[in-house]
Amino acid sequence: MADFQAAVKRVCEVFNVASLYPEQEECLKAICDGKNVHASLPTGYGKSLIFYAIPIIADVMFDRPRGTSKVIVISPLKTLMEDQVRYLKSMSLSAVALHDEQSEEILQNVESGAFTYVFLSPERMLNSSRWRKLLSSSFNKLFISVIIDEAHCISQWGLSSKSNPTSIPFRQWYGNLGEMYSLISSDVSTVVFTATASKATKKDIFKTLNLS
Repeated sequence: MADFQAAVKRVCEVFNVASLYPEQEECLKAICDGKNVHASLPTGYGKSLIFYAIPIIADVMFDRPRGTSKVIVISPLKTLMEDQVRYLKSMSLSAVALHDEQSEEILQNVESGAFTYVFLSPERMLNSSRWRKLLSSSFNKLFISVIIDEAHCISQWGLSSKSNPTSIPFRQWYGNLGEMYSLISSDVSTVVFTATASKATKKDIFKTLNLS
């Protein structure tokens, strides 16, 4: 196994940064140790760079060919996903955002492990038999982490109103994200990102995802 700092150096080279913030390194080290991570960092601090770095770190640490390790990124908005895909492609990294407009060829490429970063919504991940099967297929052996970006959406959109517990949530699949654990390997880490979040919001996130 390679040295962690050697892996960090590789990340810095890929993304053309002089160094990582201590909090970024701390998160990445915890992920390498197989831990689930919740990172609550202010906007502009570089949360995205953490999950961009995860597969690169893993490839170096475990002496894998570049692009072997995969991550799934759960994101709330198509525009946000597409922006991140464009950026990663500009760094010569393979990424795709899954939505309703993809060709069958692209979908098959995802299933075969052609993309390092796979972005999709909770609805696309869980409300589709095809992608449920993806998570329990050979692709499952390739991906190392599921990232939930903008995780406050779980509390804001995925749960019934506390004042009206019988109401239907705006995006109820956010409230069902805990289902993914029945589909993925137990050694796949969960990485949860929020900007600022209240104690109540964090409690909702941790309860939904069955995280301690």
